Amino acid sequence: MPQLVAIDLEPSQHFIDSLHRIWDVDNIAVPIDHRLSTHQKMQVIEFLGIPRVIGPTLEESSTSVRPTKLTENIEVGDALVMLTSGTSGQPKGVIITHDCIETSSSLSSKRLEIDPARDWWICSLPLAHVGGLSVVLRSLYAKTRISLFATFNPSSISELTGHGANLISIVPTMLSQIDLKPFRKVLIGGSRPPQGLPDNAITTYGMTETLGGIVYNGQPLESVEVDVLASGEIRVRAPMIARSYFDGRQQLPIRDPNGWFNTGDIGAIDAQGSLTIVGRKSDMIISGGENIWPSPIEDILSQHPSVRAVGVCGVDDPLWGQRVVALIEVVPGTRLPSLEEIKSLTREELPPWYAPKEIVIVDELPRTSIGKIRRGALEQTYRRYHAH
Repeated sequence: MPQLVAIDLEPSQHFIDSLHRIWDVDNIAVPIDHRLSTHQKMQVIEFLGIPRVIGPTLEESSTSVRPTKLTENIEVGDALVMLTSGTSGQPKGVIITHDCIETSSSLSSKRLEIDPARDWWICSLPLAHVGGLSVVLRSLYAKTRISLFATFNPSSISELTGHGANLISIVPTMLSQIDLKPFRKVLIGGSRPPQGLPDNAITTYGMTETLGGIVYNGQPLESVEVDVLASGEIRVRAPMIARSYFDGRQQLPIRDPNGWFNTGDIGAIDAQGSLTIVGRKSDMIISGGENIWPSPIEDILSQHPSVRAVGVCGVDDPLWGQRVVALIEVVPGTRLPSLEEIKSLTREELPPWYAPKEIVIVDELPRTSIGKIRRGALEQTYRRYHAH
């Protein structure tokens, strides 16, 4: 019977070799973030019930964890189990099949016009996250050259572009640290990218459940259907959507009976069929009866020269129900922005009720391991600073 096998390795050729080794005997790979503590890794292993692990010695060892409903219900054709990023709640296991991988890699490579004789991927994202692993899977499918980094290293990336590396996938926090000009294509995912990107940049929309990006620069990949419900929620139907969830107790369906996956994101499709993302359904702030989305506020405030990073959330307010609060990381050595400056900047482009009623200067915003702001932790961060 196929088994789950965790890969506890940093991004390297050893990781890729281990992936082949697992799949050659029809087992299922579970990438684990090598940067986690031993205790955190064991939590993942116990949560999923993983019986075997390939660790830094490259030997496959047994664990003593109890089987779960996941390990008892593996199906022929299952290839991967990945954890969702958990920006706003408890992570879930996502079960991905070999068919999903082949379809995703094929259609994305087709859109990018991948040529193995020309193209060379750089992977600088963690392989326990779909943004990093999808680069590896795309490279394996198209048989392109690939270079992997255990950590984001701008100088080494720059050196590789001088030798011909021409494709990279990054998140917005990396944009200002590397020169994008040498690349043929730069995929940008993870969160809302800034405005004014160069022509070789492609903003991607996707998630673990879709095995990475399925919408490039607002346009769905071939065979991908995108729809926006009356509520504003985005749903997608595509052949690369994962088979099911595992929540620690049981497997749960990802798609409805008609094959649609409700993403939990809010967006709009314009007359040209281009998709725009507004934010997560759960991110919405209701203040004085008005619906307010954090992302447009963050986009505007990020343009202030003193703002290094910003996260916007709603906190309970006896008058407004919730009030809009901006938590700001300040660029070192610059003047702190005032609340009136922040309000004025917001009101230039957004309705007046979007203007933050409070700002809090923080040392560091809560982030996931790939740099996305953890929205579910913003209010907790706010309260921690207010307790001082």
